[in-house]
Amino acid sequence: YVSFTGIHPGKPLVEGDNLPEFRARTNGKDLKIFFSNPTSKGLKYPLSYGQSFQEEEIVQKVTINFAGQIIPLELRFEPCQSLLLHVDNQGRWKFEDIEFIPKAPFKEIPNSR
Repeated sequence: YVSFTGIHPGKPLVEGDNLPEFRARTNGKDLKIFFSNPTSKGLKYPLSYGQSFQEEEIVQKVTINFAGQIIPLELRFEPCQSLLLHVDNQGRWKFEDIEFIPKAPFKEIPNSR
């Protein structure tokens, strides 16, 4: 039996309701967190083009706990976008530009002759 509370006591790195999937990395000074667009949550293979298409912004409130800092944030997911957050050990943060605008999904209609 392993208890994780003894390994790293304290608050979780990211707190919030219905959190999007995320990955985090630190070099000991700075933290980067990639937040996947919430529409991609639970995608299964095989994927079809446009499976996670969205037309409106999704906003989620989270709290980041890093380097003794408590940082409340709003994650604003523009249509079809994910987010990359950079936090330094002083609690200063910014979202990095990772914008990618995919073409809108469509279905081809066969020629009817």
